[in-house]
Order: sequence, then C-alpha cells, then structure tokens
Amino acid sequence: MLVVEGERIKGFAEYRYTFYKTRYLPDGRMTSLKVYMENQSIKRVLHRVASFLLFLEKTKQV
Repeated sequence: MLVVEGERIKGFAEYRYTFYKTRYLPDGRMTSLKVYMENQSIKRVLHRVASFLLFLEKTKQV
C-alpha cells in the first residue's frame, strides 16, 4: 500500500508530507515499511509519487 500523510510541523508555514510504502498480513499486522520521502512539500511528494507510479507501470507491477 502506498501512503501519503500530511501534518503541520512547527517551524513550517505549510503542511509537510511523508510518502511511504507498507505491507500488511491478512490479519492486519504491518510487516514492512519503506519511507521514500519525509517532511517534504506537497509539490515534491506528488512529483515523487507520479514518478513511482510511472515506474510501476513500466515494469508491469500495477
């Protein structure tokens, strides 16, 4: 599962976003977590997400 989360962080005028991939077992327990970007602007995160999705399409993983 690909996830983008946003939060307001003290010292930044805008929300900061984290982009990560996680996997879960059927019973709901998390088995892995890979963080691709942390505390970045929405513009940078959306560019990275688009790039990641393009990679998945090219490698036929979607």
